[in-house]
Amino acid sequence: MLCTVCRLNGLRWVKSEALEAVKQVTQLDLRDNHLATLDLSSICSLETLHCQRNQLRALTLSGFTLRTLHASSNRLTTVNIYPVPNQLTQMDLSRNLLEYLPDWVCDSRKVEVLDVAHNFLSELPARLVSLRGLVHPSQTPHFQL
Repeated sequence: MLCTVCRLNGLRWVKSEALEAVKQVTQLDLRDNHLATLDLSSICSLETLHCQRNQLRALTLSGFTLRTLHASSNRLTTVNIYPVPNQLTQMDLSRNLLEYLPDWVCDSRKVEVLDVAHNFLSELPARLVSLRGLVHPSQTPHFQL
C-alpha cells in the first residue's frame, strides 16, 4: 500500500506529468485544497480517494481498483469513472451540485454506503434499488439520499 497525503497544501491543480510518479498509489488524500478539476484516470491502482472540501467541478477516475470515494463539499456537476468501479463499497458525493446520478452508480454492485444528500437531484434512477448491498437509511446514519 502506498499512501500519499497532500492535504491542506493550497493546491490549485495537479499536472498529469506529476501523476506518472504516483501510478502505484493506492490511497490519496487531497482534502482541503483549491482544486477545480481532477483527472486521476491514469492511476489505475487507486483504492481510496479523499478529495473533500475543494472546489471541484469535474472528477475523473479509474474504476479498476476503486473501493472508497469521499468527494463531499465540492461543486461537482460531473463524476466520470471508467471502467465501472466493481469494487466500490462507499461513496460520499454529498454537498455538491449534481443534478443526476451517473449511470455507472447503478452498475457498481458492491456499493453499501451512498451519500448524495444536499445536491440538486430531482429523481433517482429506478435501477438504484438493484444495488442489493445498499444499506437502508434506518440502518446507518451514513446513508443519505
